[in-house]
Amino acid sequence: MFKHTALCLLLFTVSVLAVQALELHRLAHELRDPAHGDTNTKQLMRGLPPLPPRNIEASRTDAARGSWTSDTITWSGNIKVTAKDKGKPKTLGYLALNGSQPWCTVVSELKNASTFTATLQQEGVTSDVSFKDINATASQQYLAGLSNATLAANNLIVLGTSELTFPPDVTYSGGSVSAPGSSYKTVVFDHNAVTHNLTAKWITEITQMLLIIWDSRHNKIFLTVDQTILLVGDTMRFVILSLDD
Repeated sequence: MFKHTALCLLLFTVSVLAVQALELHRLAHELRDPAHGDTNTKQLMRGLPPLPPRNIEASRTDAARGSWTSDTITWSGNIKVTAKDKGKPKTLGYLALNGSQPWCTVVSELKNASTFTATLQQEGVTSDVSFKDINATASQQYLAGLSNATLAANNLIVLGTSELTFPPDVTYSGGSVSAPGSSYKTVVFDHNAVTHNLTAKWITEITQMLLIIWDSRHNKIFLTVDQTILLVGDTMRFVILSLDD
């Protein structure tokens, strides 16, 4: 009986020592962890149990999720044409590419407007944006400034479509274009994420801001580098192009 009691006591002592060893090993691991060390040391000095271990992997995952943001969006919608008159702006219509005409027109009904898509910054200004008309002829789907000798002599560019062009931002020719014989450039707009307005520009050796004009008689959108141009008659109006979701 004495031997049996001694054996039980020995086994009990060994099990207690094993548990204490495991606990000390766990505490040593946590105390080496910079995220726990100082706090757990103070806890032990006060005679208090250590703090429960944190799930470091979960914390890192949460932090990664919190810091991840998407800088750009793929926008799809219509481009609105607004009169740049004094007083309250007046919506004139929406851009459309009529199959019977080689340039963009303004239509009054949204159902007849072209649907465009582009990649835009969610905040601030997106520079050098190319807008794709998803319903246009596949070889010339991108909104473009078109030029020829006659237009150039009058400091004008007409809005049509062409194949996509890339920086360096030069005027291209010889590709697929809605107005045959025109030189073209698709990267002519900056987009403001606050106002959704489009700023037109033409880059040669320098960047030139463009005024946008709607000729209601011929239903054309012109761009011009001539900041002093005077519009004669009631058929020519300065306009603003903006995104309309």
